[in-house]
Amino acid sequence: SSTYGKGTVQRSIALNPEGEMVFSNKKPEDLGAVKLTLQKFYRINGGATQQKGVIPDVILPNRYDYLKFREKDTKYSFPWDEIDQTDYKPWSSNYSLSALAKEVSKEVSTNAAFSKIKQNTAWLDQYSKREYSLNINQYKADQKQLKSIYKDMDSVVKLSAPMNMKSLEADAQSMEGAEEQTTKNKQWIDMRNKDVYIDESVKIIEKMIQQGNLVIKQ
Repeated sequence: SSTYGKGTVQRSIALNPEGEMVFSNKKPEDLGAVKLTLQKFYRINGGATQQKGVIPDVILPNRYDYLKFREKDTKYSFPWDEIDQTDYKPWSSNYSLSALAKEVSKEVSTNAAFSKIKQNTAWLDQYSKREYSLNINQYKADQKQLKSIYKDMDSVVKLSAPMNMKSLEADAQSMEGAEEQTTKNKQWIDMRNKDVYIDESVKIIEKMIQQGNLVIKQ
């Protein structure tokens, strides 16, 4: 899914009168602050990141999609807009992005893990909008089902066959003799080795390389 979508810059300005502390030892009253939007970000093509964020070419089902936490979900967020684009030369790749996106999207749609994530996310979205029963037995049953869904989500995002990820040689050497740092690094790698999203990202990059090599050979 897209990134958060914040394309504005704010500054907090204190409401306390200026200079109140200059000739007094008395602590001024805290009158709070006002947050002003002073700037906006725009991409090289003139489009803003506001609300839309950066939209990926290949969208993987996100287990947190049902949570309305992005910039576009806030009540008073600035709308998306655009300005004149900068004169630039687009990067030319040796693979077909549209063909790659189509191929990967098809594979993702039939992937058991991502299908399960999408299914559970849709259920959680509907659950968050439902009316809640005040009956204690119904509440317990609902909570049991909710815990089951979360447990299922935690299991499907972990690979059954971990990847073979390891630290760069330079990083490994820098941690030699530092037992605590080495242990934390191992724990971090063990978690990444089972990440279904990293695994799929690696596969996409491999497809990009294969397409590129095929074009070069031709």
